Amino acid sequence: MLRLLAGLVLLLATATQPAAEPDGPHAWLDRARVQSYGGAFDASARSYSRYLEAIPDDPEVLAEYARVLWYRGDYPRALDAIERHGALVGETPEYRRVKANVLAWADRPEAALAVTRAGLADASDDAELICAEAVASNRAREFRRSLERLDACERLGSSASDVEGLRTMLSRSLGPLGIRAQRHRVPYRPDWDWEPVSLLAPAVLSDVHYRGDTEHVHAVEAAVTGWTPIHPELLVGATIGYEHLWGDRDNEFGGRRGDVGHGYVAAELEARLARNAWLGARVGGGVTTEGDASPRYRVALDVRPTDAWQLALVQEHRIYAYSARTVERDLDVNRTHVLVHWAPDLHHVVEGGVGYDFFSDENEAWHVFVEPRRAVLRRQRLWADVGLRAQWFGFADQGFDNGYYDPDLHQRYVATLRLRTMPREKLGLDVYAAGGVGRDERSDGLEPVGDLFVEAVFGEHRGWLVKLRAGATATTGPDDDFWGWTTGLRLVRRF
Repeated sequence: MLRLLAGLVLLLATATQPAAEPDGPHAWLDRARVQSYGGAFDASARSYSRYLEAIPDDPEVLAEYARVLWYRGDYPRALDAIERHGALVGETPEYRRVKANVLAWADRPEAALAVTRAGLADASDDAELICAEAVASNRAREFRRSLERLDACERLGSSASDVEGLRTMLSRSLGPLGIRAQRHRVPYRPDWDWEPVSLLAPAVLSDVHYRGDTEHVHAVEAAVTGWTPIHPELLVGATIGYEHLWGDRDNEFGGRRGDVGHGYVAAELEARLARNAWLGARVGGGVTTEGDASPRYRVALDVRPTDAWQLALVQEHRIYAYSARTVERDLDVNRTHVLVHWAPDLHHVVEGGVGYDFFSDENEAWHVFVEPRRAVLRRQRLWADVGLRAQWFGFADQGFDNGYYDPDLHQRYVATLRLRTMPREKLGLDVYAAGGVGRDERSDGLEPVGDLFVEAVFGEHRGWLVKLRAGATATTGPDDDFWGWTTGLRLVRRF
């Protein structure tokens, strides 16, 4: 409804202007407004840009342009446009509305909340600012506050369908604790950002996953997880799963001919500890087909001290199901790692991590990675980031012959490309591609390496979501090539 009213206002404003020349600036402005009203935000942005090339200091049009850029998810340019508007006319109500929404959707919740507080101090019944506050509160993980502000937005007369669309999106938590890859979020696209865990109603996630490689290590895993909210900032759940592993020949990693498996159960918890801190926990156990039992737990503290910084501290213990041989020999791993997400501005992100593992066969391992990325493309249905990723890991001892890869030092340096597109309203596609070089102590030198992973998202339709995943990784060398591949299916049902 907000977009409809805005479109009608723009059309009325256009109708009261003198007739524009076919190729003049005002003709481009008329086109931009009509295209925006019709939802063609890419075309509208181009038309606004043409107009602003000729008349760069039109504050009203700069605000309209910023809205169009916001709608299509181009947050850096949207923020630049609304700041140009503010430099010309000051902090108008429109400046605050657009800036608050851009910052909220760009995952800058504290900055967005500062803008909404200033705006609501002057106009406490501004429905658009209240909706922006709901989005910002959600990004700050103040889920109870987020839902309360949505109720207030609806009471002030915002369209029920608009509020329900926001509620559908914002009623999902951020999923299992620990830093996740930051998804690009776009207004009015609740189906695209359908998170699995709901703050308002139970949900069930069913996963089936296969992996294999040229070392003849194969595994199939199936798991079902159910979540239910106690209240918006406390969720509990349970998981049951089974993984079957086999090697079709005797070798260093596949283990003996034949197969082995392990089943597991666990209780799950997500809870808010403080304004910027969340706790995630998983406690359970598992047993192998060989009759060996082991505990299974994971504790994660997720902290966000500022808009730019996120930090996750994770401690976990589980069976080390790398291959049939590691399961057959009842190997466990105790893993401690720290994950960091730094977004200094709306263009750049740096993710990194460091960790240390202790194995029950008395081996130890360390691992480090860093990946800076830059947003290079933001369109209505296509987004792209490029980056560089460096990864190092190594083991204290080699040659234990317990069925896992244990190099002294493995190095990998790749360029990365992340694409996200939505060719249709109910279909999304994520693509991750990487290419570069890598080596370990067995290599004669740097060898070509590469990755390709694709995820297709279908839904939501009547509470159902389907995700299909497939991927491959490769290392090529003069004497031997390594290939690994994976496929998976996730079904999500929200009740």
